[in-house]
Amino acid sequence: MNNSPHSEAAFETVIETHLLAGGYARIAPEGFDRERAIFPEPVLAFIRETQRKDWDKLEPLHGEHTVALLTERRAALIAAAVTGQIDVRQHAKRQGASHASAALS
Repeated sequence: MNNSPHSEAAFETVIETHLLAGGYARIAPEGFDRERAIFPEPVLAFIRETQRKDWDKLEPLHGEHTVALLTERRAALIAAAVTGQIDVRQHAKRQGASHASAALS
């Protein structure tokens, strides 16, 4: 590995240091779901915390499948946005900029 100050590793270290100093938390890479390009546990914890009412409606309906359903819908929404099948800018305007419920709808 090239340890010069101009290497990819040095660049990544600078970015990581900056993000950690700004309040971001380091997440173990083993928790990364490569197929869906997500760290599911922190994302699901965030959704549970910030969208409690929606989560409390979904859980009784889907039980133990709630996490899998949410993860699959999120992946489908991202795939549709990336391929141009939906215009997420319009969806965000309808939902309101401060509400991130797109993965739940």
